Amino acid sequence: MKYLHTMIRVSDIEESLNFYCGQLGLKEVRRYDNDHGRFTLIFLSAPDDESAQIELTYNWDGDELGDGSRNFGHLAYRVDNIYETCQRLMDMGYTINRPPRDGHMAFVRSPDKISIESLKKGAQRLTSTVIEQRTPTRVSHRRADLVRPRLVNSVDVISFTDGMAELVIRAQHGTYIRELVSGDDGRTVPSLTSLIDAKCKVEVLDVLNLHLQAKEEKND
Repeated sequence: MKYLHTMIRVSDIEESLNFYCGQLGLKEVRRYDNDHGRFTLIFLSAPDDESAQIELTYNWDGDELGDGSRNFGHLAYRVDNIYETCQRLMDMGYTINRPPRDGHMAFVRSPDKISIESLKKGAQRLTSTVIEQRTPTRVSHRRADLVRPRLVNSVDVISFTDGMAELVIRAQHGTYIRELVSGDDGRTVPSLTSLIDAKCKVEVLDVLNLHLQAKEEKND
């Protein structure tokens, strides 16, 4: 079991970032804008510890948060077996607000009505992982047959419904994302397919951001 983040709803992104980052001293780790759902997720952490994060959730159409009573969203934990976890909690009499119908995500309510999100271990295990990618089959006719190490910075599961997942993946330049998901018959190790023991493939792939690092100048 691993702590992932605490979700907090915010009404003003800039004002919130000024408080959490500008004044409190946290740093922005990553953000995700969802045009379809009309919301933004921003993950923050302490400068030297990205293992404990805050997820700021901003709904573009506004949120009636009241006088701070609705800002807190939920706590999130990754678990090894989501079905066993939920069954154990139900046997103890706790309410499962959202059963794990998709096998990935569930919400349970604590005695004090605090929402706890449980996420199945799988995709997130790729975070901060160096994978090995052999030249993909689809480009093997025009690229040398090599094995290349690539760093996967983070994998966030945004939604999971009817066997379809929406992921946000941050990875090193040159990473073959389709093969990171599918495994390409064992040519990419590890892959999402190998970690969750289910055949996966990319249906739609969008590039959200490119982070370019300036080259250091050499003094002769």
